[in-house]
Amino acid sequence: MTKITMRSYFLKIFNVLSLLLLHTSGSTIAEVKCKEKERQSLLKFKQGLLDDSRMLSTWSEDENNGDCCKWKRVKCNNATGHVQVLDLHGEDEKYLMGAVNITSLIELQNLEYLDLSWNDFIYVHIPKHIGCFTNLRYLNLSYSEVSGSIPFELGNLSKLEYLNLNNNHLFGEIPSQLGKLARLQYLDLRHNNDIHGEIPYQLGNLSQLRYLDLAGNFLSGAIPFQTGNLTMLHTFRLGGNFDVETNGAEWLSNLHYLTNLELRSLYNLVSSHYLLQTISNIIPNLKELRLVDCYLVDNDIQILFDPHSNFSTYLTVLDLSHNMLTSSAFRLFLVDENFLVSSASKTNFSSSLVFLDISFNLLKSPTIFHWLFNFTTNLHNLILHGNMLEGPVPDELGKVMNSLEALDLSSNKLHGEVPSFFGNICTLQELYLDRNNFSGEISSFIQNGSWCNRHVFHSLGLSYNQITGLLPKNIGLLSELKALYLQGNSLEGEITESHLSNFSKLEYLHLSYNSLSIKFDFSWVPPFLLGELGLASCKLGSSFPSWLQTQTFLSVLDISDAGLKDTVPEWLWNNMKFMHSMNMSYNSLVGSIPNKPFKLPYAPSLYLQSNQFEGGVPTFLQQASKDPEVRLKCIDISSNNLTGGIPKEIGYLLGLVSLNLSRNNLNGEIPSEIGNLNSLEFVDLSRNHFSGKIPSSLSKIDRLAVLDLSDNSLFGRIPYGRQLQTFDVSSFKGNPDLCGPLLNKSCPEDQMSKHPKESTRNETDDNPVFFSKALSAYMLVIWDGSVVESEICVLLKISRLDRSFVIPDGRQFQTFDASSFEGNPDLCGKPLNRSCPEDMAPTQPQESTKHETDDNSVFYKALYMSMSLGFFTGIRGLIGSIILWRPWRYAYLRFLDRLTNHTYVIVVMNVRRCHSWLRGY
Repeated sequence: MTKITMRSYFLKIFNVLSLLLLHTSGSTIAEVKCKEKERQSLLKFKQGLLDDSRMLSTWSEDENNGDCCKWKRVKCNNATGHVQVLDLHGEDEKYLMGAVNITSLIELQNLEYLDLSWNDFIYVHIPKHIGCFTNLRYLNLSYSEVSGSIPFELGNLSKLEYLNLNNNHLFGEIPSQLGKLARLQYLDLRHNNDIHGEIPYQLGNLSQLRYLDLAGNFLSGAIPFQTGNLTMLHTFRLGGNFDVETNGAEWLSNLHYLTNLELRSLYNLVSSHYLLQTISNIIPNLKELRLVDCYLVDNDIQILFDPHSNFSTYLTVLDLSHNMLTSSAFRLFLVDENFLVSSASKTNFSSSLVFLDISFNLLKSPTIFHWLFNFTTNLHNLILHGNMLEGPVPDELGKVMNSLEALDLSSNKLHGEVPSFFGNICTLQELYLDRNNFSGEISSFIQNGSWCNRHVFHSLGLSYNQITGLLPKNIGLLSELKALYLQGNSLEGEITESHLSNFSKLEYLHLSYNSLSIKFDFSWVPPFLLGELGLASCKLGSSFPSWLQTQTFLSVLDISDAGLKDTVPEWLWNNMKFMHSMNMSYNSLVGSIPNKPFKLPYAPSLYLQSNQFEGGVPTFLQQASKDPEVRLKCIDISSNNLTGGIPKEIGYLLGLVSLNLSRNNLNGEIPSEIGNLNSLEFVDLSRNHFSGKIPSSLSKIDRLAVLDLSDNSLFGRIPYGRQLQTFDVSSFKGNPDLCGPLLNKSCPEDQMSKHPKESTRNETDDNPVFFSKALSAYMLVIWDGSVVESEICVLLKISRLDRSFVIPDGRQFQTFDASSFEGNPDLCGKPLNRSCPEDMAPTQPQESTKHETDDNSVFYKALYMSMSLGFFTGIRGLIGSIILWRPWRYAYLRFLDRLTNHTYVIVVMNVRRCHSWLRGY
C-alpha cells in the first residue's frame, strides 16, 4: 500500500466517521462551531509560517470567518466542534515554509490526524510535547526538513496507527519507546541518513505492523530475532551494515505475509548463505524483491533463483541494481542464445514481471538481451543504465518487447544508428539512450518510425552521443513530450518557434553543447512552462531572450557561453523563487547584481563567473541576516569586476558548500563570520586585494577540501587547525607577509618569543645570558661578549658578566674549569673552589634526625605498597575490560591511534620550529 493510498485511506475513514456523527446527531441539533482556544491555537501556529501559496488564506481573525471548522485544511467533529483533522501537506508549488511550532497546537487535544509532509520547515526539531497529542492516529512529517533526534515521547501516542518521518534530517538512535505503539500499522523512517545504532528489539512488539521501512540510514548491529514476531508485515525495507550471521535468518522465514522485500546496502548479505537461501525460499510468495547494492555476484543469483522450481509466478518487481553481476549470471535462464524463446516456453519463468532493474552492474555481453526476451509477456519497465553493454541494440527488441512502456539503456557503450523501431513499440512512453556512442542523423530516427505511440510518448533522451544533422520540424509530431534531452551531440542549424510550438506539455528542454542558433520571434509566447532549460553554448544573440520572461517555474537554467552582451533584466531575478541552479557564466553580462529579497527554499547554485558584473558582492547576501529563507549552495562570481569587501552577513548562509569570488577587485579583511559556514568544502578568494589576517575561524571548517587565498595582501600567521594544515604552499602564495610553519617561515612574534629577557638584579648589563629549554640540543651562549649558537657539549665560557650567584650543580657544569667563569668575583661554587655563604652554616648533628628518617621510611614503604597494589588492581581491571569487552577494546585502540597521531604531529611541529629557529627565520 503506497503512502498516497494510506493517506487517502485514513482520510476516507475520517470522512465516513464524520458523516455517521452528523447522521446520528439529528437535524434538530444546532451547528457547533470550533472551540475558541483551538482557533487561537491554529492562529498562533500560523504566525511562524511563510504561506506564499496561500494555503492558509482562510485562517484569519476576521469575525465573519471565525469558525475554524470552515477553514481550509481543517476538519472538526460535527457534534463537539473539536478539531480532529489538520491536513497541511504540500503539493508541487503549494507548500509552507518557516519555523513551524507544533507545540502551539497543544490545545488540539482531540486531534487525530496531523499531516505536515512536503513542506520546508528549516531544520525544526520535533518537540517533546508531541507526546501530548494522545488521540493522534495519523502523523506524517515526511519531506518536511525537520531535524534533531526522534523524541522518545512518541511512544506515548498509544492510539497511533500511522507514523511517517522519512526523508528528513533526523539523527541519533531509534527510540525503543516506539515499541509501545501497539496499534501501529505503518512505520517509515527511510532516508534520514544520520539515524544510527541498532534496531531496537522492542519493535518486535508491534504485532499490528504491516509496513516497516528503515532503509537509507546508518543502522548496524545484528537484526533482532524479535523482527520475526511481526507476522502481519507485508512490506519490509531495510538497509545498513548489519551483522547477518548472529541471529541467522529465522526471523525472515517467520514473515509469512511478506510480499514486498527490500534489502539495500546490506554488504554482508553475500557472506550469509543461509540468508540468501531463506530469501530464495520465500520468493514464490513475493510480489516485489529489491536487493540493491548488496555486492551480489553471479553465484548468488544461482542461489536465489532456481529456474525450474522457485521463480515466482507472482513477482512483479525485481530490482538487482548496484551489484556486481555479469551477463553470465543470467545464462541459466537461456535455452539457446541464438534462438528467441517463445512466450509459451517452459523457461518463461515469470509472465507477471513488469519491472526489471539491473542498472549499475557489470553487464557487457549482448547475451543479456536474449535472456530478457524470456520476459516479453508483460515487461513494462526495463532499466539497464550504467553497465558496459556493447554493440548495436538487436532488432528483435522492437519485435518482442511489445508491452514495454519505459526503456533505459543510458550510460553504456552501445553504438550504431539509433534504431527507428523504437517508434514502432506502440506502448513505449519513455526512451533513454543517453551517454552511449550512437551516431547518424536525428532526422532518420524521427522520420523512419511509425510513432504509433505518439499520443503517449513523453520522454526522449539522446544526450551525449554522436548524433548529427538538423533537428527536423516534424519532431512536433511528438506532441505529448514532457522531456527532451539532446545536449552534447553535433546537431546544427537553427531552432525556431515552429520546432517547439506543438509542445504544450514540455517541462524539460536541454539543447546545450550543440552548434545550434536559437532564433525565436521577439513577441513569441511559448505554449509551455519549463522546469529545466539548458541552452549552454548555443547562440542566443546579444540581447537577453525576452521569451524567458514567461518561464516563471524554472528550477534549472543554463544559458552559459551563449554570446549574451546585455544587462540581466529584473524579471529574471524575480523568477528565481523555484531555482535549484542558475548558470549565466562565460557571457559578457554587465551591470550589478541587484538587491533582491530572494526566498530560495531549494538552496540553489548560482554561477555568474566570467562576465563583466560591477559593484559590490551581491547585496542579497546582506538580506540573509533578515530573512532565514535566503539559502544558497554554491556561489561562483569569479572573474568579474566586483569591488568592496565581503559582507559579514555571508555567515548566515549556513548551507553554503562552495564559494568562489576569485579574480575580482575585492578588498578589506576576510570576515571571521565565514567560519560559521560548517558545510563549506570549496573556497577560492584568490587574485583580489584582501588584506589583514586570515581569520582563525577558517580552521573550524572540518569539511573544507579546497582553499585558495593566493595573490592577495594578507599578512600574519596562518592559523593552526587540522584542516588548514592539509593545504600546500600554493594556497597562500603571493602573500609575502604571511608566515607560519606551513610556509617554513617564522613570524616576528616567534623571534621575540625566542629571546625572553630574564629578570636580573642588574638591568644595566648589555649582554644578558639566555637559557632555553628547547627540544633540540642547542642553546645561545655568550662567548667573550658575543652571542653565538653552539651545542651544549661545546666548551662553555661565560666571562665578565658581573653577576653574583651560585654556579649550579650539574654534570655538565662540573666539566668546565675556573677560566670559564673568570671576571665574576661574586660567583661561588665547586668549579671555583670558593665556598658560598650558605655553605658556612653550622652542620646539624645526624642523630637528631635519625628517628625522623626511620619514621619516614616506614611511612613511604606503606605508601609505595598501597600505590603498587592500587596501580596493579586498576591496570588489571582496565586490561581485563579491554580484552573481554569489544566496544572498550575498539575505543581504547581508537584512543591510542589518536594519541599516536597527536604526539607525532606535536613532535614534528616542534622539530620544524627548532630547525626554523636555527636557520634564523
